[in-house]
Amino acid sequence: MKQSEQPNKITLHVEDPETLRLVTPEEWFDIEPCADPTAADWIRISNAEGQSFFLYKYEVPDELPFQKAKDAALAKGCDTGTRKQWIDIYDAIHAAGLNQLLTSLGGDPIMRKYYWTSERDSDQSTSNYAWLFNGTIGSLNYGYRVNAYAARLFRASEN
Repeated sequence: MKQSEQPNKITLHVEDPETLRLVTPEEWFDIEPCADPTAADWIRISNAEGQSFFLYKYEVPDELPFQKAKDAALAKGCDTGTRKQWIDIYDAIHAAGLNQLLTSLGGDPIMRKYYWTSERDSDQSTSNYAWLFNGTIGSLNYGYRVNAYAARLFRASEN
């Protein structure tokens, strides 16, 4: 698998679960001996501004309602991604081969559906609304939370 750097400079690294060291996808799949290349669970995504975060390789089960998905993420010290992180996800899919890497690690690619972001409406009168990422075209829409079909876990990066 070849990591690419496009003009938007999205880069991907795999977190070695044993050492917590970050390696390029090429290094991860070429490590000798790499008995189980699917052992890694987290991918670090970095953008041109120097911001980075980790994406878990699996989806949160889509049968969980928004608050349960959010609570499950928080219980693991994670979140479901900000609007800006989802924009970087879209760029990573198209510029750096994120879906190919997720699949190679045995994870779930970002699919053609709506994903919850962590940014929901704080106004209690409209608290059924949140920002939704459209995996098909990469748009962010403010909509009714039940229109989302899945969530992903994100965790902060120390950069």
